[in-house]
Amino acid sequence: MKFLCKNINLEIEIEEGLEVSSILGVSHYEPPAPQDLKAKGFLPHGLNKTDEERYQNIVDLPWGTIVDVTLKVDGSSLTVYQKDGLNGITGRTLDLKLDSVCNYTAIAHRVGLLDKLAAACLKYKANLAFRGEMYGNGIQAFKINPHTTKPLGFALFNVLNLDTLAYEGTDSPLYFEKIGQEFGIETVPVIEKGVSLTPELIKEYDEELTEINGQPFEGVVIKLPDGSSFKVINKHYDIKK
Repeated sequence: MKFLCKNINLEIEIEEGLEVSSILGVSHYEPPAPQDLKAKGFLPHGLNKTDEERYQNIVDLPWGTIVDVTLKVDGSSLTVYQKDGLNGITGRTLDLKLDSVCNYTAIAHRVGLLDKLAAACLKYKANLAFRGEMYGNGIQAFKINPHTTKPLGFALFNVLNLDTLAYEGTDSPLYFEKIGQEFGIETVPVIEKGVSLTPELIKEYDEELTEINGQPFEGVVIKLPDGSSFKVINKHYDIKK
């Protein structure tokens, strides 16, 4: 089959499997290597940044869906993963060297996250990632942040199935709350469980409440049954940061 490349005025014979990158002037993009000496690369195995979408950016919120409301802890994202028997620790954007010295590796090793993850992967015959918030020890050191003065800790907020790249939902035995209970891992607090998603619920955490359990709060994360979620940032906290 002949193919005419109009932009470069070239007619060539095309066969299946023909390498045309040099003809078309296409080169493979190699992202710059991380400069952080604690890092060995970028997020692996399809892991994404743990940014939650704000509810204001969602066109059609699933009103009436039964959801869980969890506290948004103001800290730094930490993930431990195991894929085909190989494990690792990541921050929000980088895959870290297991022997590096930093808060991420310190708390992961101290609470035994890698061992607990390995036990969960073995039991449920799946490749998994535990994703959560590292808090305390001066992290996000705002005066209004109730977690920044606590000892360094970790609170699980999601379990990602690396085989499907989907978060485990409320009906799954791998739902973050169930995994936390089963393997002795602290989880983010569940403020309300099994409630209907309504505009009134959103408004309560967005602008009506100033505290939860006597403490300021950054916001909440609304968890849907299918494992998806979104965040509601508290206006009173946001303006005082």
